[in-house]
Amino acid sequence: MIEGHRWVQNQLKEQNRKKIIKLLEKTPKRFKDLLTESGFSPRGLSSMLKDLEDAKKIEKTLHEGKEAYALTKSGLEALRKIPEVARILDTLDKGGVYDEDFSAMWASMMLSRLSWGIKDNLLIDKKIDDRFNPLNKQIVLELQEQLYNKIYENVKKRKTLINESFDCNLMLEFSIDYKELVKSIKENSLLYYKNITEKELDLCEKLDHGKFTDKDVKSFNKIRNATKIRLGMVKS
Repeated sequence: MIEGHRWVQNQLKEQNRKKIIKLLEKTPKRFKDLLTESGFSPRGLSSMLKDLEDAKKIEKTLHEGKEAYALTKSGLEALRKIPEVARILDTLDKGGVYDEDFSAMWASMMLSRLSWGIKDNLLIDKKIDDRFNPLNKQIVLELQEQLYNKIYENVKKRKTLINESFDCNLMLEFSIDYKELVKSIKENSLLYYKNITEKELDLCEKLDHGKFTDKDVKSFNKIRNATKIRLGMVKS
């Protein structure tokens, strides 16, 4: 039990160190800036900064004439190993594009002198040009507005509490596997999922546990074909 607790503690420490490394991705930052952006306690932040300095991941430097922390070469390598960061950097290295405020909604609200709080950033592979991009600006704008309206509605109905004193960030990530998406569209997967039978779900669970028999395969295919006919996906 103690070993399990230590493992959890070590994992949390590692996640917190990664958070600091990500905060230093673009520019060196002073202690007070890291304190504000990380949400850590002064003591906790000091401890993690010392650990990262000892590990040669960060170093003290001068930024705008004041003492700050910056990533070392080793720290930059560690940054690339963080999954979401690695994916972004790998895509950019291969000629991809990171389009900040893709729908331009953030900029439009700022120009209108209105608060907003949501920004959509698009990472797109070099292979995907405008003709084949499923995420055009109108779709992304509509998704952002739907997200805002859902949050607004929940706040008004008191299903979600808000706190004006919080100064922090949330990130909601949707990652699209292009090839898998194309396959899903051809199969109309969402429609099928909403109409899937309990029997079929039971067979899927069997498959996940490696307990599928030849009889199960025949039953599965028969049920799936019947559902597709019922939904008009295939002809009887």
